[in-house]
Amino acid sequence: MKIYKFTIQFDTANNTWKDIRGIYEKMPGWRGYIDNTPVWESFDDPTKSISISVLSTGLVIEGNMGGYEFNIWVNEFCKKVTRIVDFSVK
Repeated sequence: MKIYKFTIQFDTANNTWKDIRGIYEKMPGWRGYIDNTPVWESFDDPTKSISISVLSTGLVIEGNMGGYEFNIWVNEFCKKVTRIVDFSVK
């Protein structure tokens, strides 16, 4: 299985980060925070997962699953984040 990574690079206010964290629970497969890292299970296989790290450069999304499933999840996440920030997140 391959690890896929996607980085959303942007600077934003702290209250927007709170809104982004609120999106986490609304995403498919939400498992909660594991070792302070938000984690989601695969749609089809609970041994596969997605996690997000917040770095100074933005959000790094990593998934140990097929590229197709990873891309569907990332696209949905980006759409939801775009709705709360003032620019398109892709």
